[in-house]
Amino acid sequence: KLVVVGVDCAQCVNSTTGHGADLGYDIVVMADAFASYGMDKWETEGLWASVNAEETNQLATGVLRDYATIVSCEELSIMFHVKAG
Repeated sequence: KLVVVGVDCAQCVNSTTGHGADLGYDIVVMADAFASYGMDKWETEGLWASVNAEETNQLATGVLRDYATIVSCEELSIMFHVKAG
């Protein structure tokens, strides 16, 4: 398994996870161990609108589900039989 954590889920975590999956790794992403920045999104009216960091994080995590197992830190510790301390 390859466990991915980091900053900027929509960019770095997403590209690392996708590349690892393409290489055949079983990817696990710790959803409560990464962060995102707010960003702009394109609206159909042709206006830019802001998406805050939490919304960006939620959207990016949804994309990651296509090629990774999404877990919390606590769930990962159970997967690897590690006592939380």
